[in-house]
Amino acid sequence: MFISMKFEVMDLYSKPHDKLAHQKSSEEIKVRLLSFSSVMLSLLGMSLDAVSNSFEFVSLSFYRFIGVVEVLNLAIRICLKELIYFVVF
Repeated sequence: MFISMKFEVMDLYSKPHDKLAHQKSSEEIKVRLLSFSSVMLSLLGMSLDAVSNSFEFVSLSFYRFIGVVEVLNLAIRICLKELIYFVVF
């Protein structure tokens, strides 16, 4: 929608028979501003969704890393106990 609005504004100034922005009615300007603001809000919403998804991915990766470290720590403890048991007996 944003791209089509941009082309519409460019076409508005390239055609001499069209009304310029200062010649438009206030209702026409309000409708265009509302549609532009809704497009900008939807883009902002998509950006915030992308940021929250990336934070979620980073936090899940961090928790997975912590889980791997805990598993390795447990495996080292078990291996050391088995090694000590094997050497002693």
